[in-house]
Amino acid sequence: MSVLHFWEESPYLKKILTKDPKNKQKVICKSCCDQKGGKFSIFWSSLAVHLSSNKHTKSLEKEELDLLNQSINFLKGGKKHEENEDQEEKTEEEKKEQLDTNINSQSNSEISFSLQESFRFDLMTFIVQENLPFEFVDTFMTFMKGLLNSYKTKSLLSFIMNRKILTSITNSTGKIYKEKYLKILESTPYSLAVDEGTTKMNETYLGINAKFMVSDAILEAKTKLLGLIKLGKSSAGESLYNLVKDFLFSGEGKEKRLGNLMGIVSDGATNMRSLQGAGLTNRFKSEVKHIVTMHDFCHVKNLVIRDAFLSYPSEIKVLLSK
Repeated sequence: MSVLHFWEESPYLKKILTKDPKNKQKVICKSCCDQKGGKFSIFWSSLAVHLSSNKHTKSLEKEELDLLNQSINFLKGGKKHEENEDQEEKTEEEKKEQLDTNINSQSNSEISFSLQESFRFDLMTFIVQENLPFEFVDTFMTFMKGLLNSYKTKSLLSFIMNRKILTSITNSTGKIYKEKYLKILESTPYSLAVDEGTTKMNETYLGINAKFMVSDAILEAKTKLLGLIKLGKSSAGESLYNLVKDFLFSGEGKEKRLGNLMGIVSDGATNMRSLQGAGLTNRFKSEVKHIVTMHDFCHVKNLVIRDAFLSYPSEIKVLLSK
C-alpha cells in the first residue's frame, strides 16, 4: 500500500492532513497551523519526523497517540508515495526543511552548540595551518555562504580544483586584467609599489601594485595587483629595472603610462634604492624626473621594531621570540 493510499484509509491522517495546493510534494498539517491561520506545510518525506516531534504530539490524547504511532511506523517502513516515485533526488528546499524538522525534534541548543563549536575549531585549525590572517574569517564566511546559496551540495562535493587548473585560469584571466589596468594607467596618474617575495617552492617573484584614482568625479584611490614577475638568477637593480620596463612600459601606450607615473615605493633594499644610483627606483628617477621614490612605511616600521628589539634584555627577547 502506498503512503497516499494509507493516508486516505487512515482516520487519523485523513483528519489532520490536507494536500498543499501550491506544491504537490507537500501536505499541510492542520493540527499544527497557528491560531492566526498560518499554514504548516511539510514535505512527504519529512512527515514521519514531523509527526514524532514535540510540536505535533504535545496536545494529543492517548487514543490519538496510538493512531499516530501506527501512522509513523508505516511511514518509516513504507515507500514514497506514488506522486514522488519519479523524483531522483530531493530538492534543495526539501533538504533544508527536513534538516530544520530534524533539528526541531531534538534539543536545539545542544545541536546548535555542538555544530558551531566543531565548525569554529575546524576553521581556526585551517587558518593557523595555512598561515592566514585572522581577518580572513569575515571574507571566508561570506564566500562560503554565497557558495551554499548558489550551488547544490552534490555539485560542490563533485567539484574539482587543483594547482594545474588554477594556474591555467590565472594565466588566462591574468592577461585580460593586465590589459585592462594598463589601459586605465594611460589616462590617470598613478604610483607603483614593488616588492620581492619567495614562495614555498623557493621561487622568487617581483610583485607590482598600482594605486590610482577611480575617476575625476570620485575621489577614491584603488590599489590593484598588476602582476607577478618571476625572477631569474639575478635580482640586481638593473635586472629588476629591465623586467619592470618590459612589463609596464612596452607596446602601445607606453609613453602615456610612463608620463602618468608619479612615484614608486619599495622596501628600501639596495637593489631598489641604491646610494650609487644603481637601484630600480634610481634608474626610473633618472629617466622620469618628476617621480617621487619612497621607502615603504610598513618596511620602515619593521626596521624600527627590529632595531628596538636589540636593546631589550635577553630575558625579554626570549619571551617575545617565543
